Amino acid sequence: MADDADKESKTEEATEQKIRDALEKGNMPFSRETPILAGIASFLIIAVFVAGPATTKLAVFLRELIDRPEDWLLNSAEDASRLFGVLALAVGAALVPVFIIIPLAGIAASAFQNAPRFVGERIRPQASRISPLKGWQRIFGRSGQVEFLKSLAKFLAASVIVFVVFFSGNSLFTDAVASDPSALPEFLRENMVRLLVANVLAITAIAGF
Repeated sequence: MADDADKESKTEEATEQKIRDALEKGNMPFSRETPILAGIASFLIIAVFVAGPATTKLAVFLRELIDRPEDWLLNSAEDASRLFGVLALAVGAALVPVFIIIPLAGIAASAFQNAPRFVGERIRPQASRISPLKGWQRIFGRSGQVEFLKSLAKFLAASVIVFVVFFSGNSLFTDAVASDPSALPEFLRENMVRLLVANVLAITAIAGF
């Protein structure tokens, strides 16, 4: 009984040691689809909650700028610089949420899978990383071919899902031509949301494979 207990404890210690070694080397499980899903989801959030108010506010500013040209004199280089500065601030204010949401989504996707940690092994110079022979083996070896086929299958599956959800029965181009020009931005935003939703569904469906 004591021998069996010792064997079980040794097995558990070996397993924990392997896990510890893998963490130290940075060999942690990581899904490639999760960052892609987070990126597309961030664009979906922007399209649903940010794009409408931001573009409306920017359009109002530009309309006032065009309707009252006498408020902006261009008699000198300083006047032009001031005008360009105001335009840059208006456009920058509209883009600030984009520059915040997308990086946060990428960081959250990585942190959700593994806790952030510094791994020196990942940045240590290795001859195999610059060896053409090793690179050729990684790309055209059996594992590389398997990964290529898996990626191709995922791409085809995602394409089919996007086509079925977005393009099937959707007269996008005819509706765009027939729509009122003033309603075209909202029309494009709504269809962009549909396309992003289709991509999110596709990536979510294939993420487990």
